[in-house]
Amino acid sequence: MAYAARIHTLNVNLRHEERTSRSLQPEEREALNTWWALIIWERTMMLEVNTQDQPLITSVRPENAALPTEPESIDQGDPMFSNTPVPKILVPSPHEGNVGGFGRLAQAIMLVDQILKAFSICDVAARLSALHNINTSLQSFLGMVVKQHSGKPSSYCSAVVIAIRSLLSLHGHIIQLTSAEIAGGDNHADNTNSFAAIRTGITMTLDIAEWHEARPPHMGLMLPPNYVYLLRATLSHMELGSLFEDEHQAQDSRKCLERSLVKFGRLWGTAG
Repeated sequence: MAYAARIHTLNVNLRHEERTSRSLQPEEREALNTWWALIIWERTMMLEVNTQDQPLITSVRPENAALPTEPESIDQGDPMFSNTPVPKILVPSPHEGNVGGFGRLAQAIMLVDQILKAFSICDVAARLSALHNINTSLQSFLGMVVKQHSGKPSSYCSAVVIAIRSLLSLHGHIIQLTSAEIAGGDNHADNTNSFAAIRTGITMTLDIAEWHEARPPHMGLMLPPNYVYLLRATLSHMELGSLFEDEHQAQDSRKCLERSLVKFGRLWGTAG
């Protein structure tokens, strides 16, 4: 239906001169945001699917893509915004200032898009090289958005959650490849770095779970729905060896994550 309505053309068919000089009108912003929602939803789901041969339905070219408009700026009932064009900000600018939570989520999902494409590379050495390059961008982005997030509930929560989830997925894949001893090169170094990255991702997820555990249940509504996938992935990755030297700490961490999963599931009416 989205393709039939041609809302994707705002992202994929603008000429270069339009992308650099043209602003979007309110109705175009709504269409663009709808297209971004589809892109985000599909890639979030694909990150949870254990297959690399399922093609994506939605498409986007990062060099063409404009970031979505923040919800607070799109209310057409507000005369301040109804006739005010918003300049286009291209996706390949993760360090661009004044980018809101929806924009950061779009940038995070483009990193997911790169990860999914890298997973499908047949040559293992080339796949590892691509994943290492993406990892550099991902960790830089994660550090930036966490700083912007400031450790408080905000519109940046979704970007933080998907970035951590991506980190776990990327390095879990690297560990699988290098453990199979088919990639060549320094597998031990790859494994060590990936275990460290996964440990960082688990620690960040625990920080989120512990923060919300000390707050009233309704505060969980500030977390994005994809938080449930992060919790499940974190619990799964905790089964990997060598992540915790202290088994008691590991057990306490698992229990905290499990409580958060149950609490979040009750809040959203989903099974833990």
